[in-house]
Amino acid sequence: MLESLQRTYRDLLISYFSDPAASNQALESFVNTAFFSDLPITRTVDIHVDQIDEFWKQLRLEGHKSEFLQDYRLALLDVMAHLCEMYRRSIPPDIPLSGLASGRHRREADLPDAPEVSS
Repeated sequence: MLESLQRTYRDLLISYFSDPAASNQALESFVNTAFFSDLPITRTVDIHVDQIDEFWKQLRLEGHKSEFLQDYRLALLDVMAHLCEMYRRSIPPDIPLSGLASGRHRREADLPDAPEVSS
């Protein structure tokens, strides 16, 4: 599965600035696979860094400049934004996030006081 994600991410980077349709397809594929396989965000960043390092090495071997590779941080941000949206949508809408903390306080306040023990 990890190798498949790495290939998909490579496809995403290759098409990111040149072919929006292919890029979107690779982005959706990567995000869906990462989300449903519970891939840690740190591993997603590792995949990005490893791929950029490979591109940098290849460009250096061929004698090309590599400064433009910094622009591919946008692809990583795009992936993160899509993953965040999937995580947000995975939370059931009937559970208010702000109510979770205040609900805990209400339950503690609703508990009867413990009887005092006299010695």
